[in-house]
Amino acid sequence: MINNSADETLKELIVGIIVYGTIVQILVCFIATGNLSYFSLGLWIGVVVAIGMAFHMKRSIEDALDLGEAGAAKHMRKMYTLRYVSVAIIFGATVYFDVGSPITLLVGVLGLKIGAYLQPYTHKVLLKLKKSK
Repeated sequence: MINNSADETLKELIVGIIVYGTIVQILVCFIATGNLSYFSLGLWIGVVVAIGMAFHMKRSIEDALDLGEAGAAKHMRKMYTLRYVSVAIIFGATVYFDVGSPITLLVGVLGLKIGAYLQPYTHKVLLKLKKSK
């Protein structure tokens, strides 16, 4: 039951991240001057990174539940560091290879936070959709 609940929450979080990314993409279409694909690619790289971070956080929490109190805290610090070093590497690679806009990449990664704030609302909407079927 707990795992099913965690899976549902993760799905709701991902839906929130994607909705946020779509709204930002629409705004980017109106605001961006110049190469729209450059800004869009940065945004969607950030959205994919945010989704990857959500999966990693869920897995890290599940693993930490099997450890003792001290071991869980150490494990979570290590996983937090791993996530943010990975994000820094992706930022660096994006800037170095000039693949997409690092600003919109940051905005996309912030989708993880926005998705977390939207999760109660996405939960209600997805629950209504399930009930209507």
